[in-house]
Amino acid sequence: MFSSSRDRTPGRVTAARTDGVAGNDSIPPVKFRSAQKWRLQVAIRPHNPVPTTCRFSSPERRRRTGLGLLWCFRFKRAAGVDFWPRAILWLVMFGSAVAVAAAAQWPPPLASGSAPAIPAALDTPPIQVVMQPVVSHRDNAAFISNFTTLVNAWSDRTGIPVNIWWPERVAYTNNDLQKFLTILGQQQLPSWDLIGMDLIWPPAFARPLLLPLNGVLPPASIARHVPSSLESVTVNGSLYAVPLYSDGGALFYRSDLLAKYGYFQPPKTWDHMEAMLTTILAGERATNPTLTGFVTQLSPYEGLTCNVAEWLAGANLTMFLDMSSKLTLDSAPMQAQATAVVARFRRWIQQGLISPVSLFARELETRNTFGEGKAVFMRYWSRQEFFYRSTGLNLTWDIAPLPGELSDLAGAATLGGAVIGINKFSRNVTRAALVAEFLSGPESQRVFTTALGLRPTIPELFQDPAVNRVYDAAFLQSARIVNRPASSTRDQYLAISQFIYTGVNLILGGFADAAASIASINLLIADWLGIDHFGAPRNTQWSDSASIVVVAIVAFLVAAILFLAIRLFCHRDTAAARRIPTEFLVGVLVGSLLGSAAPLTFIGTPTLQICEVRVVLIGFGFTFMASCMAAQDFRIYLIVSSPLRRVAADVHRILWQSLVAVWVVEGALIGLWLGVDPLAPVDVKVDNAWRYIGCGSDGLAFQTVMYAAQCLMCSILVGLCVWLAVRNRNVSPKAKTSGEALSKAAYLIFVVAGAAVILLSALQIGPVPQMLLATAAVTLVVLSVLWAYLVVQQRVAPDAESSGWMGTTMSPSAAIFSDASGSTGNLLEPLVGVVHESTLAVRFARSERALQLAPWDAGVAVVHVVDARILVVRSQPHGLVLSLRKLVAVTEPSAATSSFTVTFTAGVLEMWTRTEPELKEWHTRLAQTVPVGDQSTVHESGGCRAQGLPVALRAEMAVSVQIATRIAAPLSTVGAQAPSLHG
Repeated sequence: MFSSSRDRTPGRVTAARTDGVAGNDSIPPVKFRSAQKWRLQVAIRPHNPVPTTCRFSSPERRRRTGLGLLWCFRFKRAAGVDFWPRAILWLVMFGSAVAVAAAAQWPPPLASGSAPAIPAALDTPPIQVVMQPVVSHRDNAAFISNFTTLVNAWSDRTGIPVNIWWPERVAYTNNDLQKFLTILGQQQLPSWDLIGMDLIWPPAFARPLLLPLNGVLPPASIARHVPSSLESVTVNGSLYAVPLYSDGGALFYRSDLLAKYGYFQPPKTWDHMEAMLTTILAGERATNPTLTGFVTQLSPYEGLTCNVAEWLAGANLTMFLDMSSKLTLDSAPMQAQATAVVARFRRWIQQGLISPVSLFARELETRNTFGEGKAVFMRYWSRQEFFYRSTGLNLTWDIAPLPGELSDLAGAATLGGAVIGINKFSRNVTRAALVAEFLSGPESQRVFTTALGLRPTIPELFQDPAVNRVYDAAFLQSARIVNRPASSTRDQYLAISQFIYTGVNLILGGFADAAASIASINLLIADWLGIDHFGAPRNTQWSDSASIVVVAIVAFLVAAILFLAIRLFCHRDTAAARRIPTEFLVGVLVGSLLGSAAPLTFIGTPTLQICEVRVVLIGFGFTFMASCMAAQDFRIYLIVSSPLRRVAADVHRILWQSLVAVWVVEGALIGLWLGVDPLAPVDVKVDNAWRYIGCGSDGLAFQTVMYAAQCLMCSILVGLCVWLAVRNRNVSPKAKTSGEALSKAAYLIFVVAGAAVILLSALQIGPVPQMLLATAAVTLVVLSVLWAYLVVQQRVAPDAESSGWMGTTMSPSAAIFSDASGSTGNLLEPLVGVVHESTLAVRFARSERALQLAPWDAGVAVVHVVDARILVVRSQPHGLVLSLRKLVAVTEPSAATSSFTVTFTAGVLEMWTRTEPELKEWHTRLAQTVPVGDQSTVHESGGCRAQGLPVALRAEMAVSVQIATRIAAPLSTVGAQAPSLHG
């Protein structure tokens, strides 16, 4: 016995004896003989040392049996030298047999109501056809039988078997068929070769399911149809289906009533029909009050779209779209004409010529109303004539083409019917094309007409005797086929139709204006299909009057800014100019200049660079202005808010740090905006009527967030100005600047908030209002800032009523005294005997060691006796230096330095006076203010602390709650004596 095994070398197969004889790699291949029993063994080393065997009971019979090999391969995983070729051969043969057997029975019919299958040749699979659900197996059994006989005869002649499935009309709707075809296309199933469908469906199924027929069908079989019947099934020049039959709107009328009132011909115009109805209804409603004039399908569904197509065609108008997907009612005259057409039927409803119930009527309600004799005229599909004649309607009636606005425009009929196309996944395209050619040919269409009353689309049948027994030849030739815009809208037709029938139904019901609704429908269709109907952009030009006004305003603002900048430079050393640091004013001017230039970016057609510059100008312009305004108010707050008044170096350092931080944040916001989703030129449609090129980000949410961040930045800065102005106002009730800052800040908040709202909604107001509003906002803000911070401050004379406390503090390196006159004014009204004052020299530090290095400042010391623990020291030339509270201790005067020190909770103050008596006097005054122990009594009547002060002085303090000091002139000799104090 031998076995075939695989050694450790990949891809090498060796033979080995299994009957006790030792095998090796050198043993030659063994020829298997049929008289011996052999065992095939597969050994997979090293993972599966235990062999898996497949045994055969008989030598040759079982080994040659395909099922035996399949069993061995499937369950035993056997392999051998001659096993695989045999296994593969038998598997191929077995699979081929199964495929042939399955093909003979696939696909099965989808419904039990299908027509009997036509006998097929053994080697020719039948062509599978599914039809549109238009027949009933109970009511139309004779038609199905006759049509099957016709197809069988054709199959016998051509040798092409055909299976046709007729879906039951009652149980299987068009919606069901549409879903079924959608599944066929999604799964790419070849089950059905030919597909019948509504004639408006091919554009929707052209891409996923249908095969183009150009080059597949003979040109003659296509050209034999009326050209208008092929328009709805042609997409981008390719034909995707051919007509099986057609249908169209027609006018059914009571010929007996017309003849009764002298009308022996049906109306050819709507005006003629209105005159007939006015006369007939006036005479008939006396005995038949339920009689209505005209019934048709006015419910909001596809039937109303068909009516609208006929109405517009009767006025020589195309229904909104042509074959090239261009709007046909985009001009004012066309829309006015369409409005008049639809408004006519609204007027008929108001006059009672059309019953209001028709606003909810579809086919069933319409034909029932006319069939019961309750209407004079009815618009319905022409196939109803066959039904009325076959059922024997108990009325005297007739059929005619639909009227038009003019008699030459009568006969408009919306094309209905069914078409047939080839499944592009079919495996029998050639034979399916032959079947489609036959089913759309004259023999089949004749049967559809004579059995179901459906119109043919082949002109040669218009004179056919069998057809003329159903339709008069003149009637068929007079029909003006009107196509719905299915081919030009592809798979969007249902949405377009919904726009049409919904809008027209609202007009007919009186819920919408006719002109506005027609324009709205036109715009909805254009927007849905992406049709550009807005024309060229209407951006403002530099030569426009509005642009000239904006340029003039910007020029005025720039001139005012430059004038104030030059004036500030020329008067930079005056006391008035020193009220606000020059660098802050320069920042305000720079921000004003940037903001003033922003309106220029709204003129002309913006580019990417202009949109980005607009962001920079508006963002940095308002930020520079607001931050410098806040910095000035913050500077005042730093000066007056702390018991320890900071020197200029500390104030400037804090201010510049704050300014730089604000500017960095603003730069980061603008950088984030321009880096992530910058403003770029966008096509803006205004009122769905016209367009212009504006600036906007791709993401509206991101743009809104960035606008909000910019507005929040300015709001925070302006809010800071308000808060600081309120805090600073408590320093001096007579300081006017605080009130001005408060009013100005509130005004700016209003303006900035309004500007933010404008910017967020400006794209929809158009370029001119957007430009003018932006210019107005910028102008108001710039002028208010310039007036409050430059004009008002520089025009005030440096007298006793000026706001000198806003001046800069002295730097540590400044001279102790200066000849320049101070700008400090009275903080409070003078009250003799209450406040003591004197000129002296002072220096202050946080510790006694630092005090020895501190510079001397010239000033005036004031003891506030209402609260005797307060010492106010004013220095020349620019105002307040110290306002110290809570005295802790006073040292004895030093004869060597002519000074003494006063310890406060905030630090140590050293005071020097010109004469020894003044020194002792000040020492005595301050020593009396030091609290004795921890006790402090308060007089209930006077409300003042009693800490060693005379009774007469306490009584005098109760006279007024306002106290002040007069500032004495500085001593010119102090500057020479003070350096000796450093000892």
